[in-house]
Amino acid sequence: MIKLLADSTCDLSDEILAKYEIGVAPLIITIDNKSYEDRVDIQPDEFYGMLEALPEFPTTGMPSSWNWRQR
Repeated sequence: MIKLLADSTCDLSDEILAKYEIGVAPLIITIDNKSYEDRVDIQPDEFYGMLEALPEFPTTGMPSSWNWRQR
C-alpha cells in the first residue's frame, strides 16, 4: 500500500486531504522561543494575524518523521 504524506504548508484544502486520505506532517513554527505545530497548535489565520506585531520573524523547522497526523 502507498500512503501520501504532505507537510502542513502544502496548501491543500481539508476536503482534498480527506478525499485522497493524505496525511499531514506539521511543520514546527517558533515564535518568541515558543514552538507550535502548524495546523495543530496554531492555525494559518492565527499565524498570519500575528506576523505584523512580532518583533522578530518566526522560524520554521522540518516536521518530525515520527510525529505526523492524518486528517
